[in-house]
Amino acid sequence: MARKKIVSPPEVPTSKLSTQKRFVLVRKVDSSSVSGVGVVAEGTQFSNGEVCLHWLSALSSIGIYSCIDSLLKIHGHGSNTELCWIDIDEVERPND
Repeated sequence: MARKKIVSPPEVPTSKLSTQKRFVLVRKVDSSSVSGVGVVAEGTQFSNGEVCLHWLSALSSIGIYSCIDSLLKIHGHGSNTELCWIDIDEVERPND
């Protein structure tokens, strides 16, 4: 019986790995009477620009969006919601 050769995945330089950034959505006014006010959701913007959002209400859910602008158009409620970045500084990376 022939043995299968184990192939390792190609090495990816660490400088090309994750540059995701975390954020929270802060509501000033709850126009829908569902999410409440204050910090209502937490999320991550991935290195490709796509976004994952987790609602912190009793009706918890997770949504995926193509970009921050799309998320804010859907959930921003005008100026009633503020996106606050948690990871302000860019990820330090060695020279590419």
